[in-house]
Amino acid sequence: MNDPGVTEEQIQRLVESRDGDGVAAAIETWRAATGRLPADGLLVAADAVQHGAGRLLEQLSGNDGGFDRIGFNAAVRHLSFYGLGDLAAEVVDEVEARGLLPGDDLRLENAKLVIAGVRERLDRFEELAASGDYELVRLLEARDFERRPLLQRLPAVAEADLTCYQTSTRTTRHPSTFERDFAALPAAQRATLRAAGFDRGHTETEVERVFLARDVRFCVCDEDLATAFTGESRTRTIRASRYAKASSLNVAAPVREQIPAAYVLPFAHNYVNYYHLVAEAAAGLRSIHRVADDVPIVYVEDRFDVLPFVFERLGLDPARLVSAAELETTQVACGYWPDPPPYLWARWVYDFFAGLGAGEVDRRWRRVYLSRARSVRSFANEAAVEEMMAGLGFAIVYAEELSVAEQARVFGAVDIVVAPHGAGLTNLVFCRPGTRVVELFPDTYVKPDFYLRSKHLDADYRAMVVADDTVDLSLLSRLVGAAERPWAPHWLASWA
Repeated sequence: MNDPGVTEEQIQRLVESRDGDGVAAAIETWRAATGRLPADGLLVAADAVQHGAGRLLEQLSGNDGGFDRIGFNAAVRHLSFYGLGDLAAEVVDEVEARGLLPGDDLRLENAKLVIAGVRERLDRFEELAASGDYELVRLLEARDFERRPLLQRLPAVAEADLTCYQTSTRTTRHPSTFERDFAALPAAQRATLRAAGFDRGHTETEVERVFLARDVRFCVCDEDLATAFTGESRTRTIRASRYAKASSLNVAAPVREQIPAAYVLPFAHNYVNYYHLVAEAAAGLRSIHRVADDVPIVYVEDRFDVLPFVFERLGLDPARLVSAAELETTQVACGYWPDPPPYLWARWVYDFFAGLGAGEVDRRWRRVYLSRARSVRSFANEAAVEEMMAGLGFAIVYAEELSVAEQARVFGAVDIVVAPHGAGLTNLVFCRPGTRVVELFPDTYVKPDFYLRSKHLDADYRAMVVADDTVDLSLLSRLVGAAERPWAPHWLASWA
């Protein structure tokens, strides 16, 4: 590639300064030299600086009358990250005023929470900086760095501010199987799923990537702001918690000491959510064998004791686990930054976690209903659902009452699992290929995420939308059907 004469990181600075003419010229220079446009998030922010929030809203609305819900949430976060919170608020206000999303839609609620959360933290930053205990840092989303082949054992010294070691990337695009997968659903249900994006194909990307970062420091004054950055103030937002993904401004404590190296797990997007601990932080241990056995392993918080379970199964010394809070005033000369899995996972995610949960299959958990009866988010007729499922031979399971090891054992044994949409379905990572999955959605929050993730498991996935908070028991019974065991001997597959 020719030297573009400008970097994406320089374009970020122009966006943050709201220099519309400078942004336009820099992007044109970049495009002419590289033959492509900057990364999507940066491009969204750059376009908003040049043309205002109205242009973005037109792009999200589309010509077919539909509205890009996924793109909406991503755009709000991008605008907020680049210091354009006022434009993000304009987009949200217009979406609500035009009725493009219902007032009770969780995507609209989440967008408002991002904007309010960042504003609240920006006010707090000024107080922390004034106290002298912290300094303000304006971070760059790292996009310009050298790429090298991934080594079996990574270097012990970071030669540059940031260097990417990775395997070759293999991407496979699979067409949609929507019509086949949801043929048993009534037409109205299929229409709801289609509107939520279930009818798109899925992409499978196989790559292992670890960055070597020099002079690493941590922003950990708040778990929702947790991130790590290099000596040149560069970060990787994919590894950061939720408000660090939504603001390039942060605070860090002054450096008082230094250590030679640390393996820094991805910081979970949300530490009160089981999904994020498993699918982001714990999955980051995939590459731990590529560093020396005495290198500390840094995390932020683990409320579900996920990491002790994974450490035990991988044979790692628990003494290596160090809280980022303990390193708040420490600089790490060489930081190892493994990337988390793709948002919609990949086959290696199942391979990694299935190895951790491997063991004797317990036949008690052949059929499982993951109940929310002990949650504030249970369905109005949850008791009737439990009664019907028990009558169909399902074990009623409350995930919040089980340890991680117990959840791994249960999901590693299931032939069919029925569950409301939520973090409990993260345990699909422990399931066997071919498992039947029936996901129940409240009609205010229908997302294709676990459907698309289940594709990498070759799962027999089914779904239903629950209207008025009341499960249609007849439809659920039809979707459950007669579960077979594709991985079991023929005589066992027909055993009642």
